[in-house]
Amino acid sequence: GNTQGVAALIEGMDIDEAIKRMDGIKCGYKDTSCPDQLAKALKEYKKDNE
Repeated sequence: GNTQGVAALIEGMDIDEAIKRMDGIKCGYKDTSCPDQLAKALKEYKKDNE
């Protein structure tokens, strides 16, 4: 649910802007969130494809 919503919102967005907007977002008492995990995946993708 949430991840699909976030993915739809960032579709077509520059990868660096998407990372900037989502990186570090927390979910309640957790140190991470769906958007934060997506930002981490995008960072890894970017690193692997430079």
